[in-house]
Amino acid sequence: MGTNFISDLRPGLCSNTICVRVSRLWEYRGKNHEDQIKHLDRVLIDEKGDSIYAEVPDDILSKFQPILNEGQIISIRRITVDRAKAIYRAVDNPLMIRLNQYTEIAEPKDPALDFPKYTFSLTPISELNQYIGNQGAFLVVIGKITAVSNAATLETSTGTIKLRRIIHLVDHNENMIELSLFGPRAQEFDGDTVYKVGRKSHVIAIFVGTSMKQYKGSPPFLSGTAACRWYVNENDVTEIRDIYKRLPIQAEPVKKLHLKNHEEIQRQIETKSLLELREINPFDHAGLKFECTAIIIQVAQNQYWCYPACTACGSRSIFDGGKYHCSKDGCTGTSIEHRYKVCLIASDTTWQLQFMLFQDRAMQLIGKSAEKLLTTYRKSDTPPEISALVGQKFTFIVRVLPEKKLIAHDPMFEVLNIKKIFGKQFQIPNVKIERKPASSTTSTSEEHNLPPLVPICPKAGENKLQDTHEKEHLSQRAKRSHS
Repeated sequence: MGTNFISDLRPGLCSNTICVRVSRLWEYRGKNHEDQIKHLDRVLIDEKGDSIYAEVPDDILSKFQPILNEGQIISIRRITVDRAKAIYRAVDNPLMIRLNQYTEIAEPKDPALDFPKYTFSLTPISELNQYIGNQGAFLVVIGKITAVSNAATLETSTGTIKLRRIIHLVDHNENMIELSLFGPRAQEFDGDTVYKVGRKSHVIAIFVGTSMKQYKGSPPFLSGTAACRWYVNENDVTEIRDIYKRLPIQAEPVKKLHLKNHEEIQRQIETKSLLELREINPFDHAGLKFECTAIIIQVAQNQYWCYPACTACGSRSIFDGGKYHCSKDGCTGTSIEHRYKVCLIASDTTWQLQFMLFQDRAMQLIGKSAEKLLTTYRKSDTPPEISALVGQKFTFIVRVLPEKKLIAHDPMFEVLNIKKIFGKQFQIPNVKIERKPASSTTSTSEEHNLPPLVPICPKAGENKLQDTHEKEHLSQRAKRSHS
């Protein structure tokens, strides 16, 4: 069979040979980088500069993983061509390649010396915010590195520990974006060399395979996980050379940022009783974490335990006009999945407060998805899987939900992490809740020293006279209007 280019591919089985370079390669393991490889991903580029995403399924990894290396040029035949995935597309191509057990890979004879190495489409830093929560495609950015941090351990929302490194990127107009590299990518990035070179010289980098994220109460940032790669001060990349030419000869030194490790952060979390948590001020303690130990005594009544969440950003979606619309400004997501929002009342020997379990924490304790429970129960019901939490004792890491504190007697807290599970308790604390009456500017002792007030009512005759005047006035206005 003949040799084709990427642009010649059509959906279906393809026996023709294509000659390509493995421009990028990464292992997809899901959210946890310590899980088994689910598939091997690659970006291929041909001699004309066209690119396509390719995937190696997990059942044939042992055959192809040892012979595929980033940067090598290969001839490949007997592939399956499919429609590209709808989310997290690595390149702008409506098609993708899947390898199969019949696929053949070989080294081509005399490949072109100028065979392309890189493929990407840059997104200006100034336009990144419009892609917050957008899962359509990975983003590619370029900028001058102005700061880099150490790689520090971080506890994720699911309770797992992974590495994180922060990089500050600035464009020629001084627009800045913070990039967070996670997991193995945080370790692979040579921050020490970047900092050392950046003390005297400019450091320009292109990061591919990133996405824009934003957590509640935090500024937006670029996230770089498994698919992320970078090209730093590569002289054969035209875009890097173009930015370098615009910069002044004297380079401003790269700053070193310090990220605290998970252990350091844990040591700084203050332990409080529920009575002490009750006094938390949302203005002074916004974002601070606290540790508390309590027993679940009740599932909050008259509250749904799940909500329709936008699959793009996780915000609440509203059903209107026959379809769902994301309530978050700027998000155009219309597809949903139901996520947990379980409100529990917990008590220790000092007080009782409400604690909110959102998706990951609720999944950790319940063991089933909200979508699964909805196949059996309504949102207005309390499934037994949730009721089973009553009587169990936990040590929580929490933060105050400020919008709840301002409209309620006591604050409500979000459970960020479940530090310890004690199990079912035989005795549930019974705390008598006595709320103090609203304070007055005059003390009780001062009131007792004053004589009783004498009520003074309007005179009955004056009220009648006023009513008579009002009736006469209305009657005169009516006569004038008729005349």
